[in-house]
Amino acid sequence: FGNKAFVVMEFKSLNCQLPFGQRLAIERLINLINGAGKNCIGIIAEHNTLIGKEIDCANTIVKEIKQKDEWIKCDNKTVKEVIDSFLKEYAPEYL
Repeated sequence: FGNKAFVVMEFKSLNCQLPFGQRLAIERLINLINGAGKNCIGIIAEHNTLIGKEIDCANTIVKEIKQKDEWIKCDNKTVKEVIDSFLKEYAPEYL
């Protein structure tokens, strides 16, 4: 978002675990972006979309958020809600 705010997302099928290597890659990418003086969060979201159908990413449910140095468990928030909250703080002109 305007080279000010970055969002890294991964969408998994319902009850599918994020492999350790993939989690580590997402963490390191977020740490690099934040270390460069930008603002970045990571979102792990879950969906139950049938194979071959489009995923409605904005309305998937967020399971975890990586911001700064920690992963935070999250339930009952959509990807859109989490991104809007993040942008409100770091890039409000994109809301």
